[in-house]
Amino acid sequence: MGFALRNPFVRRRAPAAKSHLLEFYGVECDHCVEMHPLIDQLQAETGLTMRGFEVWFNQSNLKLLSMLDKDGACGGVPFYFNKKTRGW
Repeated sequence: MGFALRNPFVRRRAPAAKSHLLEFYGVECDHCVEMHPLIDQLQAETGLTMRGFEVWFNQSNLKLLSMLDKDGACGGVPFYFNKKTRGW
């Protein structure tokens, strides 16, 4: 798995002020890659965007994920968080 897997996440990222939906992923995570079509469909149907946070190689993003995934309820990626509802 190489560079080609990274591009889909990059195109989904929105400026910080424009999206309340957060996506936490690992660049080579098979489950994250499987979610691509569903996220693309969500964005196409609703016009919403997600901010992407890579956590396997970015410790700051991992720390944020750990704060939002209280008590490790999800326990991994992909992890999605809505800042408006505070739900995941």
